[in-house]
Amino acid sequence: MALPSIAGIACYAGARRDSPALVSAGVGLIWSVAILGMWSIGGFFAPASLAGTIAAITFAAGSPKSGVMSIVWFAIGLTALCAFDVLYASSQSYEIRWVGGFSVGRVVVSPIIIYGAWLFVVLVSIVTVVAISRKLIAVR
Repeated sequence: MALPSIAGIACYAGARRDSPALVSAGVGLIWSVAILGMWSIGGFFAPASLAGTIAAITFAAGSPKSGVMSIVWFAIGLTALCAFDVLYASSQSYEIRWVGGFSVGRVVVSPIIIYGAWLFVVLVSIVTVVAISRKLIAVR
């Protein structure tokens, strides 16, 4: 239950600092919690996700700094939980071999979570390249 609170804090901090990127990432994280929560607690976080999306769109419409990167930041927030799930699963992955050759205790992650984690890595790389190129352009 800490992730929705962290996402809410990110949205609040982004709104206070006039940062559409942080608001979009927070809303994406709320959506990822809502989507993954559908399998356990149902649509409990869906109203919060919808309200956050409406608030982020309203905030981005009034901000001169919003643009395509807000969508990229939303996707980063949406796939962040996948990346953390893969990291957690890899840290918990162990294998116990019995005499009969059976292995017990292996952690298996869904392929969609793996794809989401790779998408997270690609999106973070894009944001990093864009930020570095903006700094280099500003220096010239």
